[in-house]
Amino acid sequence: MKHANGDGRGAKRARAYRSGAGRKVPRGPTRAVIYAYAASWRPPHDPLLEQVAECEAFAVRNRLKVVATFEDLGASRASLNAVGIAIASRQTDVLIVRGLDRLSRDPRIVGIIRANAASSGVKIVTTTGPGVRPLSNVQVGE
Repeated sequence: MKHANGDGRGAKRARAYRSGAGRKVPRGPTRAVIYAYAASWRPPHDPLLEQVAECEAFAVRNRLKVVATFEDLGASRASLNAVGIAIASRQTDVLIVRGLDRLSRDPRIVGIIRANAASSGVKIVTTTGPGVRPLSNVQVGE
């Protein structure tokens, strides 16, 4: 089959279109990382377990694939550093937290995390608290 200008490109394009070449192919479930933080723990109440369960339920409802879960208890924030590495290296598409205060109570630190997430194309979503929106409406770094 010859193209209108006689070079045969039309047939190649038609075959490519029928085969799906050049179309966007979904890459599968959106990858998510969960971060949970609690200042203290007193039995029988386990705030980390509750936060993780809530975030996992959010992931299921929004068809997200949880690739890692990070937890910090007390003053140690080693896992938050690991979350930062996962964001910077683009190992995740979404960071799920119960609320932005779980990242830090210091607005400057939250701002830094949000800016890093935005520059890496990672969405931060919260499961509770003011300003919670469905995942489809959340903007990068919001």
